[in-house]
Amino acid sequence: YCAMASGFSAGEAVARAPQEPTVPSLDLARVALLKVHGVTLEAIEPMGAKVAGLDLKGPEPPAAVLEALQAEMAARGFLVFSGQGVLSGDEQCKASELWGGRQMHSTHGVHPKAPNEHIFRLSNDPDVGINGVGPQWHNDGSFEVGVFSHVGYHIIRVPENTGDTLFAHQGAAFDALPRATQEFWSRLVSVNATSGVLHPM
Repeated sequence: YCAMASGFSAGEAVARAPQEPTVPSLDLARVALLKVHGVTLEAIEPMGAKVAGLDLKGPEPPAAVLEALQAEMAARGFLVFSGQGVLSGDEQCKASELWGGRQMHSTHGVHPKAPNEHIFRLSNDPDVGINGVGPQWHNDGSFEVGVFSHVGYHIIRVPENTGDTLFAHQGAAFDALPRATQEFWSRLVSVNATSGVLHPM
């Protein structure tokens, strides 16, 4: 990318120059607060964080713990809760209701082997779960007017030869865009191909 080759002034070059995507570091005050409650947080690079010492099957954590984790989830993009074992359908729903609007909003089909109506059971084997879901880039819930505040994944068995799922921190990606591109995209909307719902870019 060569801004100066197009005859931009120095100021315009700064406005048009792409930046390196940056995901915020862990907040040390939140890390310390969590540690007091026996919960550790470890950054996953380039985004996300790993949580240890919190049993999602146990009693609801204190509000301060939930607030700290939710803030880190928003800043880092996602959290991985290690050492949980296999959660039942009800336990997965209970864990999901700790975040955001604190209620389930299910809009999907229900596989016969799903433990309850709120679990979107996926698999590459149609006898075990629904397959062929979301093979392209997408935002879960973007077909809704009120998009999902959070999405929870409980992975029982990972692919044997790695999988194709990738996560992207859209906030960091937007922040890395040249200012002129940000301003242009801020005037655009996305149109969901399934529902026609509009969302600002």
